[in-house]
Amino acid sequence: MQLNTDRLLISRPSIAPQGTEALGQTHYSYGFAAHKFQRMLEQNGVRVLTVAHPEQFKTEAFARSLGLKEGAYAHLMFRSTESIRPIPGAYNVAHFAWEFPYLKAYASPDEPIIELQTHMLNLCDEVWVCCTYTSRVLEEHGIPNVHVIPSPIEVSNADRGSKDLAWEQLGNAESIHLVSFSTNFQSLPFELDREEDYVKLARTHSRPLGRQPRLQGALKKGGPVVVSVLNPYDKRKNLANLIEGFLLATAGREDAVLVIKLATSGVVELPEGYLYHQIRLLFGRPHCLDEDRVIFVGGYLSDDDMAALYRGADFYLCTSIAEGQNLPLLEAMAHGCVPISVRNTAMMDYISEETAVVIAESRYKGVFSGLAGDVSGKTFPISLCDRYQIAEAVERATSLPPEAMVQMRAACRATVEQGYAPDVVFQRVLDRLQAVDGAITREALSA
Repeated sequence: MQLNTDRLLISRPSIAPQGTEALGQTHYSYGFAAHKFQRMLEQNGVRVLTVAHPEQFKTEAFARSLGLKEGAYAHLMFRSTESIRPIPGAYNVAHFAWEFPYLKAYASPDEPIIELQTHMLNLCDEVWVCCTYTSRVLEEHGIPNVHVIPSPIEVSNADRGSKDLAWEQLGNAESIHLVSFSTNFQSLPFELDREEDYVKLARTHSRPLGRQPRLQGALKKGGPVVVSVLNPYDKRKNLANLIEGFLLATAGREDAVLVIKLATSGVVELPEGYLYHQIRLLFGRPHCLDEDRVIFVGGYLSDDDMAALYRGADFYLCTSIAEGQNLPLLEAMAHGCVPISVRNTAMMDYISEETAVVIAESRYKGVFSGLAGDVSGKTFPISLCDRYQIAEAVERATSLPPEAMVQMRAACRATVEQGYAPDVVFQRVLDRLQAVDGAITREALSA
């Protein structure tokens, strides 16, 4: 197929300029992956056109209204399967993330065809996936022309610098430590029998991150600062075990702190609401935890602020049962933040004993409801680490000698640079386009 090289077309979920509206909502990570690809392409001189409604390309007039020449274009779709909308006559590529062993391959007569994952993927000329695990799953389901092309991760050449300076940059970020019903209620001027009352209590503990006593103490005493970035509504993240494992490993320590950046926009509810609806239920009612070793940051952080978060941390804690790529973990590694991590699904591509303190896992096959993989209609095995396995790994990590930390930081950055840096990913994209149209070159795309 001969492709036009004046533009590459990208379609993706609708997101705000900084992605804040989409944070934490269904399939929000596709928008961020598309943003990373678009930035990578434009940095290499490729003109990109974002198409909000590719289904409207049924008419030539629509194409002309966008200033497109006649002929075939490469169309990169960053969408979940039910949202895939190929452009007739284009070379349609789906960038697809999936972290479960089965796809939805059969549907009842009353289900719409867009719900059938195998059908929607087969509408595409080829499929790009983020990891080797997903590639195997799709190939086992008979999906042709599958290629591993992950989202690009920028690797900073700058030194990590001072932890204190990194946290100083984040000092005004709104934060709240893990608050619960175990607080002394006798001194409160209100009853704790409604959600609004609990939010009042939580807000009395909300303060700028730079004024969190435990974080200040950890920095002064040189203790371990551990971070994690996650959506508290996502059951894959294994949040209760993550928190409890950290607390078990650091019991009695005054120099350890866990900072959890919530991947949420605040559109649904404020951090106090997350604590009430999510964290409280994870640990039970009426008793929960009141623990200043665990700090939540709920507001939006810019790319520069996220970089500071990773530079200010010693370790990144990942306890997920499944991931399609895990962008925050890779971004942390790119900044020399050492993972304490499981090694399943996507993480099998880049987590090793050289790059991480690996958390032991147990393998289970059965019902684990509330995951995207449920759409397949099949039970499937999952890898799950419990709080004791997490605690053991945190203890090993926080006991590493300084020279081992230096080696692991270097290995982390090298791993990301060799497999995920924008130049590496762009060459993979170029290789695929050359396979479609042998006349395509880097110069032709950036002309």
